Amino acid sequence: MSIVQKINEYLTKREFTVNESIKYEFGNLCGWALKRQVMESSERKGGLYLSSCGKCTRAQAYNFHSIEKSGKEQDSRSAIVFLYGDIIENMIVALAKTAGCDIFATGLSQLKVPIKVGDKTIIGHSDGLVFDDGIKLFECKSMSSYAFNMFQRGEINPEYMSQINMYLEGTKLDQCMLVAFAKDSGMLGEKLITKDPEIVKDGYRRLKEVLDSTPKKLPMREHTFDSKGHLPWNCTFCSFYNVCWEDKIERVLVGKSYKLKRK
Repeated sequence: MSIVQKINEYLTKREFTVNESIKYEFGNLCGWALKRQVMESSERKGGLYLSSCGKCTRAQAYNFHSIEKSGKEQDSRSAIVFLYGDIIENMIVALAKTAGCDIFATGLSQLKVPIKVGDKTIIGHSDGLVFDDGIKLFECKSMSSYAFNMFQRGEINPEYMSQINMYLEGTKLDQCMLVAFAKDSGMLGEKLITKDPEIVKDGYRRLKEVLDSTPKKLPMREHTFDSKGHLPWNCTFCSFYNVCWEDKIERVLVGKSYKLKRK
C-alpha cells in the first residue's frame, strides 16, 4: 500500500492513536520552520545548491557568483509561501509516520546528498527515505490545483524531476516516492519515480555549466519571449530578471497576474 493510501485510510477510518514522539517532532519542526523563515534573516548567500539544479543555469550562475539580486523580491507573500511549504512537508511526514509508513532520515535528521562535479562537491538534503520493498527516496511537494492536476496526469515539473534524479544519483538509489499536496483542495497524490540516466546526465551538465561560468561568461538564457512578447512564469519569479534582461523588459499586469514583457 502506498504512502498516500495509508494516510487516507488512517484518516478515513478515524481509529486515531496518540504518538507522543511524532507529536513532539512535528511541533518542534514547525517551530524551527517559523524561526527560520520569519524570525531570522536567513537568506542564503551565493552558492550552488543541488535542490536548484533543474532551474535556469543562468539564474543559478548569478547566485553562484554572488551577483546582486534585482528582480522578484522576497516579499510578505513569498515568506508565507516558504513557511507554508515547510509546514506542509512536516505535516505529510507526521501523517505518514502516524499511519504506519516506515519513513526515516526526515526533519533535522535529513540525509546529506553529495554530487561530485570535477573537484567540487555539491550538497543537497533529501526530504527523507522510506522502506517499501527496499529503501527508496522520499520527496514531498506542495503545489497549486493546476499543477496538481498536471501531476496526476503524469506531467511533473522538470525542475522537480531534475532534483529528484540527482538526489537518486547522490544516494545511489533507483526510485523515489514523490508525494504531492494540492494547496487549494487538500488532495494528496503520489508517483513512483525511477531514475532516468538521461535526466542525470543533463543534471551533471547543468551543474558543470554553472561551475565553469564566470561573471562575464554566463550560461545562455534558457527562456525567451513568446509571440506576445511575454517571458514565461519562470522569469517572473526569478530574483535576477532585471540583471538578465537589463532595460529590455517591464513588469505588466495581464489579466489577474503580472508578467514580464519586452519593451
